[in-house]
Amino acid sequence: GEPAEERLSEHVTRITWRKCRAAVVFIVIEGMGHTWPGATLAGGVGPGTEEIDASEVMWEFFARHAK
Repeated sequence: GEPAEERLSEHVTRITWRKCRAAVVFIVIEGMGHTWPGATLAGGVGPGTEEIDASEVMWEFFARHAK
């Protein structure tokens, strides 16, 4: 089916496919380099972002889908 899109911030969009056998969620971060989203330490290649914390988003996903 068609995915549902939700704008989380100016540069971050969550895309969710709900009619799949398994949960499928894709996070798009516009203009992001090869860094960890939400990291407070400098590192990686290219621009980072504090608009989203990847660790928090992953934890929320796995907490909702724990079995």
